Amino acid sequence: MKWRSPGLAVLAFAVLCTGSVLAQDPITIETAFQGQTIPLKNLEEQIDMAAFYKSLETREVENMRLAPFDFSKSVSKPTADALRQMYHKSGGTTAKVKLSFEGTTDADNAATQGVLIVPPDTNGDVGRDYYCQMNNLVFECFDKKTGASILGPLPNNAFWTGTGSFCEAFNDGDPVALYDHDARRWVFTQFATFEFIPAFGVFVSHQCFAVSQTSDPTGAYYLYDFIYSVPTFGGFAALNDYPKVTVWPDGYYISVNEFEIGLPTQFVGASAGVFDRQAMIAGQPAGGVKFYLPFTGFAPAHFSLQPSHWESAKKAPPAGSPNTFIQAFDDEVWGVGGPDGPDGYWHWELSADFANNAFTFTDKGLIGTTNFDANLCGFGPCIPQPPPASATDVLDTLSQFTMYRASYRNFGLDADSDSGSDSDSGSDSDSDSGHQSIVVSHSVDVDGADTAGMRWAELRDTGSGYSVYQSGTYAPADGENRWMGAASINKKGDIALGYSVSSVNTFPSVRVTGRRSGDPLGEMGTEVECHAGTGSQLPIPDGRGFDRWGDYSSMSVDPKDEKTFWYTQEYYEDSGAFDFKTRVCSFKLVEDDDDSDSGSDSDSDSD
Repeated sequence: MKWRSPGLAVLAFAVLCTGSVLAQDPITIETAFQGQTIPLKNLEEQIDMAAFYKSLETREVENMRLAPFDFSKSVSKPTADALRQMYHKSGGTTAKVKLSFEGTTDADNAATQGVLIVPPDTNGDVGRDYYCQMNNLVFECFDKKTGASILGPLPNNAFWTGTGSFCEAFNDGDPVALYDHDARRWVFTQFATFEFIPAFGVFVSHQCFAVSQTSDPTGAYYLYDFIYSVPTFGGFAALNDYPKVTVWPDGYYISVNEFEIGLPTQFVGASAGVFDRQAMIAGQPAGGVKFYLPFTGFAPAHFSLQPSHWESAKKAPPAGSPNTFIQAFDDEVWGVGGPDGPDGYWHWELSADFANNAFTFTDKGLIGTTNFDANLCGFGPCIPQPPPASATDVLDTLSQFTMYRASYRNFGLDADSDSGSDSDSGSDSDSDSGHQSIVVSHSVDVDGADTAGMRWAELRDTGSGYSVYQSGTYAPADGENRWMGAASINKKGDIALGYSVSSVNTFPSVRVTGRRSGDPLGEMGTEVECHAGTGSQLPIPDGRGFDRWGDYSSMSVDPKDEKTFWYTQEYYEDSGAFDFKTRVCSFKLVEDDDDSDSGSDSDSDSD
């Protein structure tokens, strides 16, 4: 049933003795546990929920952020975003919502474990027949044609039931749910903190993975427990905070904000890592490596990177392509500021060759773009809500975070790997000379007055490296704040953007917009409501306020038609505390007067 690695004590000793670690030096990620489950549909019947349940409590998860700082105190903030789209476009591209259904809720947390929690860390992904969602601290899978639940809600650590592993004992959140289009596998992951190692007097933290053995999310899974964070810079406990995981042909890639708990707790750097995907989908012993970008207190500083995520099984990246990690880089925040410090997208390339134990992590520098202001509300809460919320019942922004995911597609660059057959008769954007694209998004201050908008960018590589092909800031001048977004790109080159919307007049709601590949560059189409919120997040009855929102959402593309987008985000149905709900909606981008649905979910491939 399970296999334990003897390498934990060795790992702890080896890393503790190294001192500061250079970004170029790979660190081995050891496996503490490997095993597998019986089919989840059978495991669900056997799980005693009382084992997970405790007396009802409420918990606001602390935002482990890099404290606001300014390397160049004399530099003033920009007062207007030059790329701001201030208008609601009339006509042209609009989102046609196909399905909208309820996802997991905080009531599910209470029912399964006796915990009400904020924020929900809303995310999910779509497979060929199902949509699976994983939030703090539960997961659930749905029939994607009807929205009916087919599994769960279950605690995120239910995969580990009966294993005796650390991942079974702790359900700590920051989860990610992925569908691996190429392998047709489900990947669920979250961290587990903190395990005490008596021999060295330190606490280490784990990253827990469950990888399905088939395309059926109710079936059996391979389990992996990796020791990801070990104190390296003088602390007595290490935390792999805000892990973001993506799929690439040669690995499951991860970015982490690394903190060490000491006197005081400190951010010690960002890390970029990779796990052996081929071994994990085969249930074989697997490990990984990571690289540090240590925080020195000097510019440039790096925080909350996003690894690129390969969405399509039909067009793989060019053979041997490294994974690109991206950080939205506001020079006034992370750099030196001033006229010689442009904003843009700092990027790195991580290459992994597990067969030959060869790994490289290369700093590729800044891709310049039109300036943006990441200092939204001093990186703290300020998003207003309608009554009964008061002027102080505002929501968090996370504007210093690059949002999940950085979605990748190959549009014909070295495309001899294209084994798929596209049945769509439309003209795909990959009919040009060939390029690969990565789409990113992040929240910004659009007017110098802390109005939140969504900056998005498409980075393209035609064979000589990435540059900004197009970018925009979606923030119509209607008094609304748009933040906590996610973006993706489909096989047509269409880009979809989802986010939360709120103001003193609008309850936090779920909206989407998008652009088709032939639309004017930098412009989004009509905004559409996926689901209207009807309540505000309020303080708990004893008067303690809280402001956490997000911490992320996710946009993905249906693997069957490669055109339909799926988005999930949180909202409140009734004004109150610790009562979030989530929504899942699917949509296509069409002409606003087009009521037809030319796409088809039918596919001759069988699972």
